[in-house]
Amino acid sequence: MNLRGRIATWCLVLVVLALAVSMFWSAGARAADQASSLTPTQEALAVDLEGKLIAPCCWVQTVAQHQSDAAEQVKAQIRMLVAQGKGEDEVLDTFVTQYGDKILASPRARGFNAIVYVLPLFLFLAAATAVLVLVVRWRRRPEPVTVSVTTAPGSPADEALRTRLEDELSHFDR
Repeated sequence: MNLRGRIATWCLVLVVLALAVSMFWSAGARAADQASSLTPTQEALAVDLEGKLIAPCCWVQTVAQHQSDAAEQVKAQIRMLVAQGKGEDEVLDTFVTQYGDKILASPRARGFNAIVYVLPLFLFLAAATAVLVLVVRWRRRPEPVTVSVTTAPGSPADEALRTRLEDELSHFDR
């Protein structure tokens, strides 16, 4: 191949490369424009959804807290879906379909997962009932009787007290 042919080939390769970079650049810019053109309501929904999804790179923090490429991709995908008019459940379903239930920061209240939401309420009501029962029993408990004996041993008052004490104690023997 002569020098002109090589130059023409390199020029063609450079033009194709420039077009490819231009297309990717404009696609990224369009996605960024679409994400940045969210209404305040859509932006609030996107921020809310970021707190409801776990970052798929390490499965430790929510997307809102985590700083990684995977978390940034999820944030961009959330904004893209919200910009398309999808609601909260649709966006969450999209990520559950893609990653499974482990992507959710808190489990949905369905099936066995409903226990997570019902059990604390049940335990609170049981504890409140137990406290109420104990308080009512405590308040009904009779005051302890204190007897002051100021009688001399062998006196008629002492005999009356001794007889009364034996009668009351005999009720406990039954």
